[in-house]
Amino acid sequence: MKVNIIDMDHNGNGIGKINNKVIFIPKTITGDICDIEIYKSYKNYDIGIVNKIINNSPDRVDSKCPYYNICGGCNISNLDYNKQLEFKVNKVKNIFKKYLGIEINPNVIDSNNKYKYRNKITYHNDNNLGLISIDNNIIDIDKCLLVSDEINNLYNKIKLMDMSNVKKIVIKECDNGLILDILGNMNIDNLKEDTISIYMNNKCVYKKEDGYIYIGNIKYMVSN
Repeated sequence: MKVNIIDMDHNGNGIGKINNKVIFIPKTITGDICDIEIYKSYKNYDIGIVNKIINNSPDRVDSKCPYYNICGGCNISNLDYNKQLEFKVNKVKNIFKKYLGIEINPNVIDSNNKYKYRNKITYHNDNNLGLISIDNNIIDIDKCLLVSDEINNLYNKIKLMDMSNVKKIVIKECDNGLILDILGNMNIDNLKEDTISIYMNNKCVYKKEDGYIYIGNIKYMVSN
């Protein structure tokens, strides 16, 4: 069915309407005209999946990520960067107004890094370690473009290990190294050289040093 994307929600999903019922459609942006199918239907809204973009929004750009259209790890990478900033500012303004009744006008500090800016990523395991797709399956990836090479290298190293008793892996990047958080059980001996600390089931099982990040001139300690 054909739908016009008229807005975007706080998660970056496109919003359309058919017969006055709201449809949330991942990987679409305001101004797109799409052919979709309904993936899940609820009383007050539906969730759709794109079959084809009929007409591109003028704000649409190509995402560099080969997994972008199926991965649920991020949205709006297909949105022009200046429009991404506008989207994020409006998101913050709307949250403050809705929940606190406060009108704010935040300053925008843009970045030269369109990729490799995230310092945390969560991988799930169900016979393979990967990211959650938009239809809630797990997809195996080679690397995520939003995190550093160090995180991607550690992820690919862990994938080769025995993961039969692991449900989830979280990797955090600090200014001084990586923190690994494991839900489940696995051998960590050959991961110590790649990390500054390792937690297993919320218990610290290895620590070389405390993690920290600087924001401005202020140093913050980081744990799991």
